[in-house]
Amino acid sequence: CNGIIFTFGTTTKGIKPDSPSIQYLEESLRSIKNDKTQCKIAIAIEGEIETSAPFEMSVASISSSIDSQLLFNNPISFFPIHRDFPEQMLRLIAFLLRD
Repeated sequence: CNGIIFTFGTTTKGIKPDSPSIQYLEESLRSIKNDKTQCKIAIAIEGEIETSAPFEMSVASISSSIDSQLLFNNPISFFPIHRDFPEQMLRLIAFLLRD
């Protein structure tokens, strides 16, 4: 596994801690952990910019909803993805390609 991108949409102004999407992410992280492979995890939060309150709330929701040992078992980074700032997508790709 070289890298995985998880994409969250924020049509509700931020990802809430009870979002079913967080459960899917957690299940995937458990599966990766069981494989004993090192995998980069890129979490893309669509429709937001890095300094927005919904982006920060989404990162906090994900971070507090998943056990930190499981969440940070692999290199992980959060990326805001917004159509007006395509350079964020380039940062995400660079993260996944970096050794």
